[in-house]
Amino acid sequence: MKKFGFIILGILGLVLILTSCDVRRPRADFEPTKYVVEPYEEIVFQNYSSYADIYDWDFGDGYYSSVEEPAHYFTRPGKYTVQLTAVNGDYEDVCYVDIEVVGATLDVQVLEYYDEYAISGAKVILYRTYADWLDQRNPLIEAFTNANGIAIIDYLDPGYYYMDIWERNHNNEQLGIRDPANVRTLALVMGRVTQMTTYVDYVPSSSSLKSRPVERQKNPNYEPKLIRIPHERK
Repeated sequence: MKKFGFIILGILGLVLILTSCDVRRPRADFEPTKYVVEPYEEIVFQNYSSYADIYDWDFGDGYYSSVEEPAHYFTRPGKYTVQLTAVNGDYEDVCYVDIEVVGATLDVQVLEYYDEYAISGAKVILYRTYADWLDQRNPLIEAFTNANGIAIIDYLDPGYYYMDIWERNHNNEQLGIRDPANVRTLALVMGRVTQMTTYVDYVPSSSSLKSRPVERQKNPNYEPKLIRIPHERK
């Protein structure tokens, strides 16, 4: 009897060991109904995960969900990485998908307005309002011009922006003080590239003017040789 009992216990122990080894780990897998969308366009995330009983979603824009197949929309243009964590007991698996939310694109070339040569390495900072441009507050985004004086900025909301452009010996400060139209972009359109040209003054050693934020002051005595309104680049 004792021998028979040991055999039964051994079989039960083997079954327990095999059962514990057979715990199936979760596999995270999903697919969005769209990979490229406009702001506020809804996406459904189809869940193809297996062996999971808990789902944690991180949409990359500050929003989360625990629904098995959530629907979501993004309010701002940009690229977002959506993460799904599939959980089963002490085990979890993670997968990722990138979503592109299209916006407007600004393609601007910066030229010196007397001789119209391209300004490379110039910093282009965008502001939403002229008041912000004047006070150098609430900057939205910045980029630098390439060897041809061109800066391309993606994922912008439609509408107008004001450009603060600075390079060591060039800036558009006085041009913008003279007339806001000189530093305003063309109207940007959702899903389109807007090409334009804008101009800067030659100002030797202008880096000293930009070494610290200062409130701009209007200078009624400033008379530039020529005022050019930014226009579409051909």
